[in-house]
Amino acid sequence: MKQIFGASFAIVFLAALAGLVSVSKHSRTILPIVYAQSGCTYASLASNYAFTLSGWATPPPKVLTEGKSSIPIVAVGIAAFDGAGNWTTTFTYSHNGDISSAISVPGTYTVNSNCTGTLTGAAEFSVVIVDGGAEITGVGTDNDTTSTITMRKQNATGCSNSTLTGNYAITLAGFGTPSTKLVPANPSVPLALAGLATFDGAGNLTVSFTSSDNGDISPLRSDAGSYTVSSDCAGTITDETAGVDFATVVLAGGTEVFGVQTDVGTAATFELKKQ
Repeated sequence: MKQIFGASFAIVFLAALAGLVSVSKHSRTILPIVYAQSGCTYASLASNYAFTLSGWATPPPKVLTEGKSSIPIVAVGIAAFDGAGNWTTTFTYSHNGDISSAISVPGTYTVNSNCTGTLTGAAEFSVVIVDGGAEITGVGTDNDTTSTITMRKQNATGCSNSTLTGNYAITLAGFGTPSTKLVPANPSVPLALAGLATFDGAGNLTVSFTSSDNGDISPLRSDAGSYTVSSDCAGTITDETAGVDFATVVLAGGTEVFGVQTDVGTAATFELKKQ
């Protein structure tokens, strides 16, 4: 029985193989070839983006005479692209600890097919578009500046205080810049912190963190504060225990926040990510 089954199977297998050979002679393609999509256009940028910028700039002449060859600059805000080469930006900016803000500053942009491009307006940048427009990275191209910018599609609308609820990891980095009137020749001093922020969805938060102020380490501490989130997803955070303030932008449906410290004499940005 086994010999008969084996012989029968061999005959059927050889016949099937011959049929496949015959078919392969007359058919070159069995499955369609699928090509991955690539390339960018102006329409790749047609949304609101939260952005954070940090770097250095050459100070004005009056500051140069006080011993500073470069000064820290940071900014956080919202950029709105129309998909046709125009954009506007609203932001909070620290220039060597001098805090300012601007609303709806217009500009233009270009996009190349290889997903590189430029931004011109409040400042000029050479940029690269990532993941079909989900993110933009860039470098400042204004003379006398050395800065980078990161933009992420906001994906958040109709925000309110309840948009921020739960625990968020927080990291902050930047500089504390003494007033030139008080400490004329003192350079900017680096500062950083990492910790946990807890939002209650109703405008209150607690923060616990470890910080480094020019290498002076402060152990884990707990602070309390308040926050606001407006309908355009911009807002504020105040650490009432430490007496420090921030301007913020919510993105990714409330799972992430960009911020810039708004206390005079500071140039620091932070990022919150929901745990």
